[in-house]
Amino acid sequence: MDMETDQIYQIDVGNLLAFNPNHRFSSAPSSRFVLFSPLLQGKVGYQHAYVDFSNLQVTVPRAGGGGSETVKTCPAAMGFGFAAGTTDGPGAFDFKQGDDKGNAFWRLVRNVLKTPGPEQVQCQKPKPILLDTGEMKTPYDWAPSILPVQMLRIGQLVILSVPGEFTTMAGRRLRDAVKSFLISLDNKEFGNNLHVVIAGLTNTYSQYITTYEEYEVQRYEGASTLYGPHTLTAYIQEFKKLATALVNGQTLPSGPQPPDLLDKQISLLAPVVVDSTPLGVSFGDVKADVPPKSTFRRGQQVNATFWSGCPQQVQCQKPKPILLDTGEMKTPYDWAPSILPVQMLRIGQLVILSVPGEFTTMAGRRLRDAVKSFLISLDSKEFGNNLHVVIAGLTNTYSQYITTYEEYEVQRYEGASTLYGPHTLTAYIQEFKKLATALVNGQTLPSGPQPPDLLDKQISLLAPVVVDSTPLGVSFGDVKADVPPKSTFRRALNY
Repeated sequence: MDMETDQIYQIDVGNLLAFNPNHRFSSAPSSRFVLFSPLLQGKVGYQHAYVDFSNLQVTVPRAGGGGSETVKTCPAAMGFGFAAGTTDGPGAFDFKQGDDKGNAFWRLVRNVLKTPGPEQVQCQKPKPILLDTGEMKTPYDWAPSILPVQMLRIGQLVILSVPGEFTTMAGRRLRDAVKSFLISLDNKEFGNNLHVVIAGLTNTYSQYITTYEEYEVQRYEGASTLYGPHTLTAYIQEFKKLATALVNGQTLPSGPQPPDLLDKQISLLAPVVVDSTPLGVSFGDVKADVPPKSTFRRGQQVNATFWSGCPQQVQCQKPKPILLDTGEMKTPYDWAPSILPVQMLRIGQLVILSVPGEFTTMAGRRLRDAVKSFLISLDSKEFGNNLHVVIAGLTNTYSQYITTYEEYEVQRYEGASTLYGPHTLTAYIQEFKKLATALVNGQTLPSGPQPPDLLDKQISLLAPVVVDSTPLGVSFGDVKADVPPKSTFRRALNY
């Protein structure tokens, strides 16, 4: 597959962090540089494989020079320096970074969980093992052994997807090694225009990856490097295999499959009684596919629909630890709303999205941009570039925060307060597109399910009102003093 695309990189200097998160490179919040890179041209491809990092043979230069030798990675383990925490986030008790000896008391505590064997101790040296996570299997593996490695190519841009946090120097060595290797495989195609970047924490998480020298020091990052001192060399070796397959158009064996732990998950929820698909259809089947040989312009949305079941049937990772399951708490009445009002108002080229919650800055921007693009696609002549879309929050009812998927994953206050799960923003965008279609086409949408009337269930600690009435012939809500008919007003005048 060939492609061609422009690339624009924006760097927000005001949000770049130095080593200390409290110090920024620039105090100007809106300082931005826009850098234009060369046009990306060439092939698009990817390679993916699973690798067992707990017992991987790696070739390294022989100590003292003179040839090479074969060493192995180790089952995962965390060192004493891990418990010390980082410089800007220290741990508890008497743990210290740089500890390559350990402590007799904490070894005794560790042995209650798992005592590492002599081979594991030797393999992980100089790391003193605090938690032998790679050999702890109850109720399931405490640390992953089989990791996914992935390489993506977009023309001269190559992305290395890694399942952990590389230190600056470890990342640099991986990137430089892969770049040099790719150029040596296909110099004419890449040349000096090759750009290799690392996308960290991809597909799973396996703590830190340090250089051999950083591992020897056993600070927090080295103590958190799970698979021993040769972990980085193992990554470089495996990414070179991916690079060879990518350039030669080969397909690598997928490798050993990671264990399926779904049946070992611990849940306190009642099971789903009925969850099925129509006759002849299986979960995961495509209901509505993308038309074959379709072409799309940049910014267009591509839709496909699949048959899926209740999420509870498959205990997928849920980043939110639930404190209050408000959606299922019904006494004395619903603790949180399930049925929400969404409303779209149009005044000429101004479109107002009335939302029943607080959108974060990025979530609001995505909703606004999605609706604006969709409205223009429906009627570009009427709206054109003069369309203005704004969001009016906390309208008609209140449903806490709405975040982006990425903000939800982080689970700060706003993400933890997003009631309806990680796809809440996508649901809002979908429903507002329905409103937009009806608005442009002059249609009237069904009002949808009605929210429950909770007036008779309200609990009040206030004394009841003894007398509350209107003069004879007047009802509550009647106009007492109206605006004079056919009045005209200037801006900023009171009615």
